[in-house]
Amino acid sequence: MYVYNVTTTPFGSVPPYPCSSNYGGGNAEVDPDGLTPAQKKQYFEQELIDSHTAYTGVQSLYTSLLDGGNTDAVQSEIAMAWPEDMWELRAELLGLSPLLSKDVLVSASDRTDVLPESIIFEVLSANPDELKKKKELMEHLETKDNPLPEYMIEILESLTGNVTYKTILQSQMAHYGRMEGRATGILLRDMVRDSTTTPESIRTFYGRKAKSSHGHAKGGLLPGKWRNRPGTCPSRLLASAVRPRRRSPGRTWPLYTTQAVTSRFA
Repeated sequence: MYVYNVTTTPFGSVPPYPCSSNYGGGNAEVDPDGLTPAQKKQYFEQELIDSHTAYTGVQSLYTSLLDGGNTDAVQSEIAMAWPEDMWELRAELLGLSPLLSKDVLVSASDRTDVLPESIIFEVLSANPDELKKKKELMEHLETKDNPLPEYMIEILESLTGNVTYKTILQSQMAHYGRMEGRATGILLRDMVRDSTTTPESIRTFYGRKAKSSHGHAKGGLLPGKWRNRPGTCPSRLLASAVRPRRRSPGRTWPLYTTQAVTSRFA
């Protein structure tokens, strides 16, 4: 048995380029232009279901891991800790790493009356994902009361290139969120352009997605740049639906405005 040109991918990560498939499923990128309207609708309806299911699953896992699933409880432990609780608090924070949130890391770094610099440094270095993505965290460590020594800051900055499964989970949520947003935008746009669409159907679809996207945003689990991603925020759904399509030679596409769509389905 011989294997050639093998490229390894970390477990749980999303491949940068989808694999092709002879059956039009799995990770395949099917060209929607080659599908009939009915096939296109079915394809994106299935993509919407699959991506939403995957996003919800990853989100649930991430929620259960972030700060042990209870940020408020961890924050309370830090706030109520006494100097004699140093080793117990250290074990708790390291046990939850690398899934500690920025807020918890900031709180821990401020408790210099309980945690010595060496332990604060140890906890921070066990959470490189937050060091890389949160510039304000590094600034806080440099400017807070009793800031960390410069040599510790330099070492922490050198760790910002490290990635743990926390970043992989966040990347997966962003990936499935983009897929869900794309499918939602295409389906809603086609509904708006379909002369047979009824006001009830567009309101039902719009309301269902608005409720779904509210749940994503309410969780507050995604980094700021991924929160309220295009295609999931209700107002952006409508904006996506009424965006003019590119005009093809010899073919004129109807141009909609927000006012026109609103009056159409009023």
